[in-house]
Amino acid sequence: MTKERKYHIGGEGRKVIGRIISIRGHCTYGLKVGDEFELTAQSTDGLCPYLYYNLYPYIMTYQFGGTYPDTMTGWTGERMEFICPDILNQVRIQLRPEGVDAARHPVYLKDEEKEEQKWRKKLGID
Repeated sequence: MTKERKYHIGGEGRKVIGRIISIRGHCTYGLKVGDEFELTAQSTDGLCPYLYYNLYPYIMTYQFGGTYPDTMTGWTGERMEFICPDILNQVRIQLRPEGVDAARHPVYLKDEEKEEQKWRKKLGID
């Protein structure tokens, strides 16, 4: 007798949108700024597997209704940004549940600006 599954991971919950925000250097996987992916616990939708692996716990949280609190700035935690593990060719991606505005948090913008300055200094640009 086969046991009927009660839940099917990947087919339920909210869609999670991953959007490439910026790329420093050259993405060796071929991702481009503006690329969007519908991510689930079981689908990369073509996103680089190395990046997906790092995002997986956050995708699961968003897919099944969770958020991340931000008590310091009052941000709702419904949008987060991450950087690819390839530190020489940094791809920055925003994760958010479908239906959530893609506005960027000022803290991420400030962080990106600082990282850009450090990166340019290392490469001797400016």
